[in-house]
Amino acid sequence: MRAAPRIEAFDVHLASAGGLSEHTRRAYRFTLGELAEHLGDRTLDEARPVHCRTVLVRLGRGREEATVARHVAALRTVFRWRVRAGAMAESPA
Repeated sequence: MRAAPRIEAFDVHLASAGGLSEHTRRAYRFTLGELAEHLGDRTLDEARPVHCRTVLVRLGRGREEATVARHVAALRTVFRWRVRAGAMAESPA
């Protein structure tokens, strides 16, 4: 999975920035791992809104609203990070 190294770098960024619990970081890693799996050979920076929606629909089935909101937050946060880094013009989330 080509997206995985960027997800690992994102987790390091979150750990160094502080403010998120290990539980939240673990949950974000899960969500982003699911996105990476869905992206296949694409990089994280090649993700499009359809990829985000597909993953959210799959992960959200039968889940509590708070769980779905956490998945959304994970996607928004990682893509905001990529936009700030100049790797993407806009967030697909």
